[in-house]
Order: sequence, then C-alpha cells, then structure tokens
Amino acid sequence: MEVKNSSDRTIFTTEEEFCLYTYGSITNSNTNGAVASYTQSDFNAGKLLFARPQNGESGAICGTLTSSNYTFFGAGVYGTGGMGGQTTEANFPSAPGVKYTIATRLDASTPGTGYGLQVTKSNGTDLIMDSENLTKRMNILDIVGGGSGTGSVTYTKPGSVAFNEIFVVASQFQARMSWGAAAGFVPGSSMVAGTWAYFNNSAGTITLYNGYIVDFGNQIYYDASGTNNTFWGTQKVQYIIMHLPLG
Repeated sequence: MEVKNSSDRTIFTTEEEFCLYTYGSITNSNTNGAVASYTQSDFNAGKLLFARPQNGESGAICGTLTSSNYTFFGAGVYGTGGMGGQTTEANFPSAPGVKYTIATRLDASTPGTGYGLQVTKSNGTDLIMDSENLTKRMNILDIVGGGSGTGSVTYTKPGSVAFNEIFVVASQFQARMSWGAAAGFVPGSSMVAGTWAYFNNSAGTITLYNGYIVDFGNQIYYDASGTNNTFWGTQKVQYIIMHLPLG
C-alpha cells in the first residue's frame, strides 16, 4: 500500500515501513535561553524538536542538548565586564524568543480504539499510520547543504508558504560560546563554534552555518547572520527544513 500527495511525493508506504510523525501544541517563549523538555534520550528514540524564532522576528536558532533538556542560546553571559570585558549569547544575536514543538513517531504511540484508518508494519503491531493519532500534519520543504564547499548555505522560502510556519530541526543546531578575558594590552576574545540557523524575517531566508566565528574586544557583539564577523566552516551537513501549517 502506498499513499502519495498531490505533488506525487510518498506520504507512506507499507513496503518500506517508515512511520509517520505527528506533533502536539507549539510552545511560544518570549525570553532568551528558553529550555525545552527534550533530551538526548528523546533524540535517540527518534523524537524531533522543531524550532524557529517567534512570528515576525529574526535571529539565530541553536542551543545545547544534554541528558536533561535542550537549552536555546540567549541566556549565557561570559566575562566579568569592566576592563576584563564581557560578551553574551543575546549579543550573538540569538532569537529574542522561540517557538518549538516536539514531533513523535506514530509507531511509538498507542493505537486508537475508535473509528479511523490504521496501517501497521509487517509485524501487525507497530503503526505506520493511525488517523486517530495523526493530529497535525507536517511537510519536509527541503533538505539543504551536504556540499563540500566552505561558508554558509541559504534557504529561501517558497512564495506559497508563510515564513512564520517554517521550522528547522533544533537538535541539528548546537553551539557553544567561549570567552578569554582581556590581559594587559591583549583584548578579550570570544568564539562561537558549532551549527546555527539564522532566520531573516524580512528576506524570508534561513542561513545555515557549521563552523565558528571569533571576535576581539572588551564588549563583543557577534553577528550570527555573518555580515559583520568572518565565518570559517564547512557545509558537509544536511539540514531539514520543515513546514508546520499550524505553526
């Protein structure tokens, strides 16, 4: 059994037995450094954390995934200030607020008991599709990157999709900031290393970075969009761009 959409893309097929995903409500946080209840164990279990800035906002999506949670960039402060210098994750600039939701695999859910359509894998138990549990739909808009070049990769939204409904898989974007205090005639220095997705609301673009940027000075202001800081990196990573129509 194979079901396709109007674009002739396969929604699911019993031959390959890949299950569908669904997601619940979307959390809106208007503060820097939001903490999502999404762990390394959730990632290993196939759950996906989707995230983007709040509606109408620009900024970088990235964070740190641990055994306890996923913490979005924004709340960290590095350095003591004064002559020793200081930088903050909010100066990156991280997104000033985030929207996020967690998608789960249907084959990990309990089958519904009411009316509807259920399609199982060959073992007759694990779900591929369950119309009762499939509460919200999602689409993969594109898979970008994966090249061998250096620098960033930019994704531009299609005209038919609202930018506020486009998300990235947050667990693909993890970064850390480090800080070296000023000493004598040597200014303070800071580095952001990892992967991040910069949403440009006015342009309708997402620029994807995998590498690092370095800056020097007593009060460091990074530019996650890459226009004011030199970026070094590579694009051998493939990034999934999602459309959540109820976002």
